[in-house]
Amino acid sequence: MRKNRIKKVLGILLALAAILVLAAGLFLIFWPALGKNPSREQQAEYGERTDAFYDGAFHTPEYFQLIVETEDKTEEKTEQTPEGAIPVNKITELPEVGIQDLTFTWFGHSTSLLQMHGMTVFIDPVLSEYSSPVGVAGARRMAEVPMTAENVPEIDILLISHDHYDHLDYQTIKDIDAKVKNYCVPLGVENHLERWGVNLEKIHTMAWWEDTEIGGLTISSTPGQHYSGRLPWGNNRTLWSGYFLQDEYHKVYYTGDTGYGEFFKEIRERYGEPELVLSEDGQYDPEWPYCHMSPREVLQAAEDMGTEWVIPIHWAGFVLSRHAWDEPAEQLTTLAASSDVSVSTPKIGETIRLDRIEQYQEKWWREVQ
Repeated sequence: MRKNRIKKVLGILLALAAILVLAAGLFLIFWPALGKNPSREQQAEYGERTDAFYDGAFHTPEYFQLIVETEDKTEEKTEQTPEGAIPVNKITELPEVGIQDLTFTWFGHSTSLLQMHGMTVFIDPVLSEYSSPVGVAGARRMAEVPMTAENVPEIDILLISHDHYDHLDYQTIKDIDAKVKNYCVPLGVENHLERWGVNLEKIHTMAWWEDTEIGGLTISSTPGQHYSGRLPWGNNRTLWSGYFLQDEYHKVYYTGDTGYGEFFKEIRERYGEPELVLSEDGQYDPEWPYCHMSPREVLQAAEDMGTEWVIPIHWAGFVLSRHAWDEPAEQLTTLAASSDVSVSTPKIGETIRLDRIEQYQEKWWREVQ
């Protein structure tokens, strides 16, 4: 009798396990936010377009290790999110600009908007509350977005640096795609967009060092020390990228997510010195020093690029690391005080003009209680 009960319980547990496995399998197959992997034919094409693709995956330009064993295991308490509200300027409309103007608006984390060459360029737009494949759990936004997807204007160019959830958001793309004229994406990311219903004719795929010219603005894909993937396994089937944008009036460089490397000097040699660098500065950790830059490395990269101005991004958005929420800006501005590089620190939602950038150096995070 007892054996029969045990068999019955085991049978029920096995059935439940089978149902869970089936449900997980169906989720992986049918949940669109997870995206779509490149085909074998596409992988063969990637290998022809860049030396960074081999053995079925993309590789960094320099030595890379995802996780590093470290003795720094201290669980020092830090304020990873502020107790008070981060100030956000709500955007009702963007300023009118001419072809020679350059403006920048930060949306928090890496999401940014440039007005350059008379066009609107949206960078890594994530307007959802959570950075995750399900949209209701995961890393939660620590500040409001300054503009909802509904109010986003027409976008001439949308740049995607890589396919991690804090840079490529399914719901945001679905909400604003009708307003986007052109996408520039690293190799492989086009498959995610195609699954989400984006017209492939709008998508410009790019390998490192390739250029795309759109309406008089040249966009160049640049290398970085990072990785990609929307699942815990099968990383690096898509490429990651920074972008160098230039016309006859201005040069702007967006690092994308990256660790520090010698490639910054090569970017400068190829494209010249940018007036402005939008640099990742946050989500760094001793256990993954090759994935992201510390504030000291951000400053070194800016010096390597020969830029006068750097704006730190990839902070005050989603908590993905253990440092204090305001540490990236605080440390970078402190270090830059003895450097030739100047740091501009606009509030979220604040639109700054390059010709007035020196007016936006307020250490506003110190007032957040």
